Amino acid sequence: MRERRTWAGMMLTVAVVAVSGGVLVRAASLTSKYDAEVRRLRTEWRTAQQAEGLDPSRGRKALYDKYPTPEITLATPVVVAPGASAPVSVTGRFPTGTAFLVEHDGVTLASPVATASRFTATATVGADALPGFARVFAYTPVSGAWNRAGVVVIGATPTMTLTASNGWTVRLAPAARAWTINGGSATLAYKADYSKPGDAAAFESVTGTLSVSHDDRPDSTLSFSMQPGVSGTALQEYQQLMSKMADPAAFMKMSEKERAAFEKKMEEVGDRMTKEMEAMSANPAAAQEKQAQFGCGTINVTIVGRQVNGNVGCGQKVGYLSLVGTRE
Repeated sequence: MRERRTWAGMMLTVAVVAVSGGVLVRAASLTSKYDAEVRRLRTEWRTAQQAEGLDPSRGRKALYDKYPTPEITLATPVVVAPGASAPVSVTGRFPTGTAFLVEHDGVTLASPVATASRFTATATVGADALPGFARVFAYTPVSGAWNRAGVVVIGATPTMTLTASNGWTVRLAPAARAWTINGGSATLAYKADYSKPGDAAAFESVTGTLSVSHDDRPDSTLSFSMQPGVSGTALQEYQQLMSKMADPAAFMKMSEKERAAFEKKMEEVGDRMTKEMEAMSANPAAAQEKQAQFGCGTINVTIVGRQVNGNVGCGQKVGYLSLVGTRE
């Protein structure tokens, strides 16, 4: 099959920041250019359908028989850090004239090449891009039938310093160096340190994860699933180790020495996790009071440029806190 170049590489640019006088105006869409191109293509498809006498409402079967849905058989997502590039590939069965679009204003595709069975390109992530999946959509001409695959995990690791509505300072930072991909999702361990006004040291710390899914559209809102009342680090370490075991290919690539070290690490972290859990359950009344006095869990933030707005739900005696701060 003769190769043909596509124009998907011209599609997307970095999202625009909308801030005036230090006040957040609104988050710009992260898919505006993709959405505009799809609208343009739909106009072309309607014109082509009319020219060929293919009515999608009355002759849907004939339309899709002639211009079938693309098939995607393999698309392994790669982690790409902001400002970096990496090759991406999608294999399957693609009708002649299939258009490939990346659904993210912070990701561009350079040197895209498509055949009947493969699409390849070099993906570049914008320097300010937020964590998330960038999906490539394959659109069949005329019918507009489509399929998609998550090809890039934007490996951003934002750190934020936030001020809560009760005066507390919340520092939210990664607790692991790298993202872990497990099927259609990717996770990164996080830690939130809480300190009171005038205190440099944290009075409480909680751990959790930031997760992104290939089922979600790009968004400037992130949700950090922190675990209220869990201040130890062993549980989070154990979850990260288990996620590695969930990828059979990565586990099988380990040497015998690496597997032995991994198993030893699992045992050591498991022992620490047991001790942390035992300490928490030794005094239920104290644990309940701590939950009421603190109990801060999931943190939701919306990031526009360097400005961050968000919230966190805490224990009964703290309540719901709004958060304002900056991304470092």
